[in-house]
Amino acid sequence: MRKIRLLFTVLVCCGFYQTFSQSMYAQFSAGYALPSGSQQIGSDYRYNSETGNYTEKTVNGSYGSGLNFTGSFGYMFTSSVGLDVGINYLLGSKYTSSDIYGYTNSSFEDIIETKSSGISVTPSLLINFGGTKFSPYAKLGVVIGSYTLNEVRTDDYIENGQVVNREKEERKTTGDLAIGIRGGIGLTYMMSGNISLYGECIYTGMSYKPKETELTSSTFNGQDQIDQMYEYQKKTIYVKEVVIESFDPTKPREELQRPGPLSSIGINFGVRFAFGAI
Repeated sequence: MRKIRLLFTVLVCCGFYQTFSQSMYAQFSAGYALPSGSQQIGSDYRYNSETGNYTEKTVNGSYGSGLNFTGSFGYMFTSSVGLDVGINYLLGSKYTSSDIYGYTNSSFEDIIETKSSGISVTPSLLINFGGTKFSPYAKLGVVIGSYTLNEVRTDDYIENGQVVNREKEERKTTGDLAIGIRGGIGLTYMMSGNISLYGECIYTGMSYKPKETELTSSTFNGQDQIDQMYEYQKKTIYVKEVVIESFDPTKPREELQRPGPLSSIGINFGVRFAFGAI
Protein backbone atom coordinates (compact mmCIF):
# COMPACT_ATOMS: atom_id res chain seq x y z
CA MET A 1 0.00 0.00 0.00
CA ARG A 2 2.85 2.37 0.83
CA LYS A 3 4.50 1.58 -2.49
CA ILE A 4 1.27 2.38 -4.32
CA ARG A 5 0.90 5.70 -2.48
CA LEU A 6 4.54 6.54 -3.18
CA LEU A 7 4.11 5.71 -6.86
CA PHE A 8 0.94 7.80 -7.01
CA THR A 9 2.72 10.76 -5.37
CA VAL A 10 5.61 10.54 -7.81
CA LEU A 11 3.23 10.42 -10.78
CA VAL A 12 1.30 13.46 -9.51
CA CYS A 13 4.51 15.43 -8.99
CA CYS A 14 5.77 14.48 -12.42
CA GLY A 15 2.49 15.50 -13.97
CA PHE A 16 2.51 18.80 -12.06
CA TYR A 17 6.06 19.53 -13.20
CA GLN A 18 5.30 18.55 -16.78
CA THR A 19 2.21 20.77 -16.89
CA PHE A 20 4.06 23.84 -15.65
CA SER A 21 7.37 23.20 -17.37
CA GLN A 22 5.65 23.11 -20.74
CA SER A 23 4.93 26.83 -20.31
CA MET A 24 7.94 28.05 -18.33
CA TYR A 25 11.11 29.78 -19.48
CA ALA A 26 14.21 31.54 -18.19
CA GLN A 27 16.06 34.25 -20.09
CA PHE A 28 19.14 36.42 -19.71
CA SER A 29 20.00 39.67 -21.47
CA ALA A 30 22.34 42.65 -21.53
CA GLY A 31 21.84 46.07 -23.03
CA TYR A 32 22.25 49.80 -22.77
CA ALA A 33 19.72 52.48 -21.83
CA LEU A 34 19.72 56.14 -22.83
CA PRO A 35 18.20 58.95 -20.74
CA SER A 36 14.50 59.63 -21.15
CA GLY A 37 12.95 62.80 -19.76
CA SER A 38 16.40 64.20 -19.01
CA GLN A 39 16.75 66.78 -16.27
CA GLN A 40 19.59 69.00 -15.13
CA ILE A 41 21.82 67.08 -12.74
CA GLY A 42 24.85 69.36 -12.85
CA SER A 43 26.65 72.16 -14.66
CA ASP A 44 29.97 73.10 -16.26
CA TYR A 45 31.30 76.52 -15.29
CA ARG A 46 34.42 78.20 -16.71
CA TYR A 47 36.15 81.49 -15.97
CA ASN A 48 39.19 82.77 -17.85
CA SER A 49 40.88 85.79 -16.25
CA GLU A 50 42.90 86.61 -19.37
CA THR A 51 39.82 87.05 -21.56
CA GLY A 52 37.39 87.86 -18.76
CA ASN A 53 34.92 85.34 -20.20
CA TYR A 54 32.43 83.37 -18.12
CA THR A 55 30.77 80.33 -19.65
CA GLU A 56 28.26 77.95 -18.12
CA LYS A 57 26.29 75.05 -19.55
CA THR A 58 23.99 72.50 -18.00
CA VAL A 59 24.71 68.80 -17.60
CA ASN A 60 21.50 66.93 -18.38
CA GLY A 61 20.77 63.25 -18.02
CA SER A 62 19.09 60.49 -16.07
CA TYR A 63 20.51 58.22 -13.38
CA GLY A 64 18.64 55.35 -15.07
CA SER A 65 20.90 55.37 -18.13
CA GLY A 66 23.76 52.92 -18.54
CA LEU A 67 24.46 49.22 -18.84
CA ASN A 68 21.69 46.79 -17.89
CA PHE A 69 21.95 43.11 -17.03
CA THR A 70 18.69 41.19 -16.65
CA GLY A 71 17.61 37.70 -15.71
CA SER A 72 13.94 36.76 -15.75
CA PHE A 73 11.56 33.86 -15.40
CA GLY A 74 8.23 33.53 -17.10
CA TYR A 75 5.13 31.40 -17.25
CA MET A 76 2.66 31.38 -20.15
CA PHE A 77 -0.95 30.87 -19.05
CA THR A 78 -1.90 30.45 -22.71
CA SER A 79 0.07 30.60 -25.94
CA SER A 80 -0.58 34.36 -26.00
CA VAL A 81 -0.64 35.59 -22.39
CA GLY A 82 1.95 35.11 -19.70
CA LEU A 83 3.70 36.56 -16.64
CA ASP A 84 7.34 37.65 -16.76
CA VAL A 85 9.31 38.51 -13.58
CA GLY A 86 12.70 40.09 -14.16
CA ILE A 87 15.62 41.08 -11.93
CA ASN A 88 17.72 43.89 -13.35
CA TYR A 89 21.11 45.29 -12.35
CA LEU A 90 21.99 48.79 -13.51
CA LEU A 91 25.57 49.97 -13.94
CA GLY A 92 24.84 53.62 -14.54
CA SER A 93 26.50 56.14 -16.82
CA LYS A 94 28.98 58.63 -15.37
CA TYR A 95 28.14 62.34 -15.34
CA THR A 96 30.76 65.02 -14.80
CA SER A 97 30.20 68.54 -13.47
CA SER A 98 32.91 71.15 -12.98
CA ASP A 99 33.82 74.63 -11.75
CA ILE A 100 37.09 75.84 -13.28
CA TYR A 101 38.69 79.24 -12.63
CA GLY A 102 41.72 79.97 -14.80
CA TYR A 103 44.26 82.70 -14.04
CA THR A 104 47.58 83.65 -15.60
CA ASN A 105 49.78 81.03 -13.92
CA SER A 106 47.29 79.16 -11.76
CA SER A 107 43.82 77.66 -11.71
CA PHE A 108 41.23 76.18 -9.37
CA GLU A 109 39.44 73.07 -10.62
CA ASP A 110 36.44 71.51 -8.86
CA ILE A 111 35.41 68.26 -10.64
CA ILE A 112 32.42 66.16 -9.56
CA GLU A 113 31.83 62.69 -11.06
CA THR A 114 28.54 60.94 -10.30
CA LYS A 115 27.61 57.37 -11.15
CA SER A 116 24.51 55.34 -10.28
CA SER A 117 23.92 51.66 -9.61
CA GLY A 118 20.93 49.65 -8.49
CA ILE A 119 18.82 46.51 -8.50
CA SER A 120 15.18 46.37 -9.54
CA VAL A 121 12.42 43.77 -9.82
CA THR A 122 9.87 43.93 -12.63
CA PRO A 123 6.71 41.79 -12.76
CA SER A 124 5.13 42.25 -16.21
CA LEU A 125 2.21 41.02 -18.26
CA LEU A 126 3.55 39.42 -21.45
CA ILE A 127 1.53 39.36 -24.67
CA ASN A 128 2.85 37.03 -27.37
CA PHE A 129 1.58 37.73 -30.90
CA GLY A 130 2.51 34.30 -32.24
CA GLY A 131 4.64 33.15 -35.12
CA THR A 132 6.92 30.27 -36.07
CA LYS A 133 10.53 31.38 -36.45
CA PHE A 134 9.90 35.00 -35.47
CA SER A 135 7.51 35.91 -32.68
CA PRO A 136 6.82 39.54 -31.71
CA TYR A 137 5.69 40.34 -28.18
CA ALA A 138 4.89 43.21 -25.84
CA LYS A 139 5.05 43.54 -22.09
CA LEU A 140 3.93 46.04 -19.47
CA GLY A 141 4.43 46.07 -15.73
CA VAL A 142 5.75 47.87 -12.69
CA VAL A 143 9.35 48.29 -11.60
CA ILE A 144 10.46 48.41 -7.96
CA GLY A 145 14.10 49.27 -7.33
CA SER A 146 16.78 50.36 -4.90
CA TYR A 147 19.43 52.72 -6.28
CA THR A 148 22.65 54.31 -5.05
CA LEU A 149 24.57 57.36 -6.29
CA ASN A 150 28.34 57.38 -5.86
CA GLU A 151 30.06 60.75 -6.10
CA VAL A 152 33.76 61.59 -6.33
CA ARG A 153 34.71 65.25 -5.88
CA THR A 154 38.23 66.50 -6.58
CA ASP A 155 39.39 70.04 -5.80
CA ASP A 156 42.77 70.96 -7.29
CA TYR A 157 44.86 74.12 -6.92
CA ILE A 158 47.28 74.20 -9.84
CA GLU A 159 50.33 76.42 -10.37
CA ASN A 160 52.36 76.40 -13.59
CA GLY A 161 50.71 73.15 -14.64
CA GLN A 162 51.48 71.32 -11.37
CA VAL A 163 48.94 70.30 -8.72
CA VAL A 164 49.95 72.07 -5.51
CA ASN A 165 47.03 71.05 -3.31
CA ARG A 166 44.40 68.37 -3.84
CA GLU A 167 41.32 67.68 -1.74
CA LYS A 168 39.33 64.58 -2.64
CA GLU A 169 36.00 63.42 -1.22
CA GLU A 170 33.81 60.41 -1.92
CA ARG A 171 30.11 60.31 -1.06
CA LYS A 172 27.40 57.67 -1.27
CA THR A 173 23.73 58.61 -1.55
CA THR A 174 21.05 56.02 -0.89
CA GLY A 175 17.44 56.54 -1.90
CA ASP A 176 13.96 55.55 -0.91
CA LEU A 177 12.43 52.57 -2.69
CA ALA A 178 11.68 53.72 -6.24
CA ILE A 179 8.48 52.60 -7.99
CA GLY A 180 7.61 53.20 -11.64
CA ILE A 181 6.39 51.61 -14.84
CA ARG A 182 8.32 49.55 -17.38
CA GLY A 183 7.18 48.20 -20.71
CA GLY A 184 8.30 47.57 -24.24
CA ILE A 185 8.20 45.50 -27.38
CA GLY A 186 10.44 42.70 -28.57
CA LEU A 187 11.05 40.02 -31.15
CA THR A 188 12.01 36.39 -30.51
CA TYR A 189 13.89 34.23 -33.02
CA MET A 190 13.49 30.48 -32.51
CA MET A 191 16.79 28.62 -32.92
CA SER A 192 15.63 25.20 -31.67
CA GLY A 193 12.74 23.75 -29.71
CA ASN A 194 14.10 25.09 -26.41
CA ILE A 195 16.51 27.92 -27.24
CA SER A 196 15.72 31.26 -28.84
CA LEU A 197 17.34 34.66 -29.21
CA TYR A 198 15.51 37.91 -28.62
CA GLY A 199 15.88 41.65 -28.78
CA GLU A 200 13.66 44.21 -27.12
CA CYS A 201 13.20 47.93 -26.67
CA ILE A 202 12.29 48.86 -23.08
CA TYR A 203 10.97 52.11 -21.61
CA THR A 204 11.27 52.82 -17.88
CA GLY A 205 9.46 55.71 -16.22
CA MET A 206 10.41 56.48 -12.61
CA SER A 207 12.17 58.96 -10.35
CA TYR A 208 14.81 58.83 -7.63
CA LYS A 209 14.23 60.22 -4.15
CA PRO A 210 17.42 60.59 -2.07
CA LYS A 211 17.25 59.42 1.52
CA GLU A 212 20.69 60.21 2.94
CA THR A 213 24.23 61.03 1.82
CA GLU A 214 27.29 59.80 3.66
CA LEU A 215 30.85 61.05 3.26
CA THR A 216 32.88 57.85 2.97
CA SER A 217 36.34 59.29 2.28
CA SER A 218 38.05 62.67 2.61
CA THR A 219 41.74 63.37 2.01
CA PHE A 220 43.93 66.46 1.66
CA ASN A 221 47.14 65.86 -0.27
CA GLY A 222 46.71 62.15 0.42
CA GLN A 223 46.23 62.56 4.18
CA ASP A 224 42.97 61.31 5.70
CA GLN A 225 40.91 64.04 7.39
CA ILE A 226 37.51 62.42 7.87
CA ASP A 227 38.23 61.60 11.53
CA GLN A 228 38.58 65.32 12.29
CA MET A 229 35.25 66.22 10.72
CA TYR A 230 31.90 66.79 12.45
CA GLU A 231 28.81 64.69 11.82
CA TYR A 232 27.25 67.73 10.13
CA GLN A 233 30.01 67.59 7.51
CA LYS A 234 29.86 63.81 7.03
CA LYS A 235 26.16 63.09 6.73
CA THR A 236 23.13 64.67 5.06
CA ILE A 237 19.52 63.58 5.59
CA TYR A 238 16.85 64.53 3.05
CA VAL A 239 13.49 65.56 4.48
CA LYS A 240 10.24 67.07 3.22
CA GLU A 241 10.55 70.06 5.54
CA VAL A 242 13.66 71.68 6.95
CA VAL A 243 13.35 73.18 10.41
CA ILE A 244 16.03 75.82 11.08
CA GLU A 245 17.22 75.62 14.68
CA SER A 246 20.45 76.42 16.45
CA PHE A 247 23.46 74.88 14.68
CA ASP A 248 24.59 71.55 16.14
CA PRO A 249 27.73 70.12 14.47
CA THR A 250 27.14 66.73 16.12
CA LYS A 251 23.94 66.14 14.13
CA PRO A 252 23.54 65.39 10.40
CA ARG A 253 22.75 68.18 8.01
CA GLU A 254 19.18 68.41 6.70
CA GLU A 255 18.22 69.26 3.12
CA LEU A 256 14.96 69.21 1.19
CA GLN A 257 14.30 65.96 -0.66
CA ARG A 258 14.26 66.70 -4.39
CA PRO A 259 13.47 63.86 -6.83
CA GLY A 260 16.02 63.03 -9.52
CA PRO A 261 15.48 61.43 -12.94
CA LEU A 262 15.61 57.64 -13.37
CA SER A 263 13.68 57.27 -16.63
CA SER A 264 15.32 55.64 -19.63
CA ILE A 265 14.77 53.91 -22.94
CA GLY A 266 17.06 51.08 -23.91
CA ILE A 267 17.71 48.06 -26.09
CA ASN A 268 18.47 44.59 -24.71
CA PHE A 269 19.63 41.41 -26.44
CA GLY A 270 19.51 37.98 -24.87
CA VAL A 271 18.84 34.27 -24.97
CA ARG A 272 15.78 32.35 -23.74
CA PHE A 273 15.66 28.77 -22.48
CA ALA A 274 12.23 27.15 -22.56
CA PHE A 275 11.29 24.20 -20.35
CA GLY A 276 9.19 22.61 -23.04
CA ALA A 277 7.19 24.23 -25.83
CA ILE A 278 5.91 27.75 -25.31
